[in-house]
Amino acid sequence: MTVPLIATNILTLKYYIQKIIIRGKGDFMNYGITEKLIKNNRPGEKLFPRGVVVHSTDNKGATAENHYNYWNNNACAKSSAHYVIDWKSIIRLIPENEIAWHAGKLTNQRFIGIEICEPFNGETGKFIEAWKRAVWLTASLCIKYNWTTVNNVYSHYGVSRIFRESNHTDPYGYFARFYKSWNIFLYEVDTEIINQETLKKR
Repeated sequence: MTVPLIATNILTLKYYIQKIIIRGKGDFMNYGITEKLIKNNRPGEKLFPRGVVVHSTDNKGATAENHYNYWNNNACAKSSAHYVIDWKSIIRLIPENEIAWHAGKLTNQRFIGIEICEPFNGETGKFIEAWKRAVWLTASLCIKYNWTTVNNVYSHYGVSRIFRESNHTDPYGYFARFYKSWNIFLYEVDTEIINQETLKKR
């Protein structure tokens, strides 16, 4: 039987809400960060971050290590990010107090950039692992800088609309391919913030 797309989205939303509630009772995420600072595609300018911008790579199958190698070895790329995340790792490429080239000039001067790697279609397990790491990292940054998802967490699509420096719409299309949405991402980040704050009090 073919399930209508809207029904599938509703079922998926219910499933993840249940998972969030269960996780809120004590199943806390915890991921390590590997620092591998790139030597190229770093302007060396100071950044006083006001928030975070979440991107997706639009490079199906390429890992965080692949993107590290590309940005580290290709001086002409003229693009970069502070973090790149895949289904196995989180790599810090540029310090948070230094500008990265992940969007237009105004965005780069204000925000930390996170790139989420994209698995091939149908690789749902890899998507979920990358998604969880992105949720965890975004929540961790919000706690570190006393940010909120309402005021400080943006998609590339969001800053494109605000600053009019590009026409990028990521990570909307990537999330939709795996029956997720930007609103669900923000909801899970908010939940993870609560979980991490609760863990600190124990």
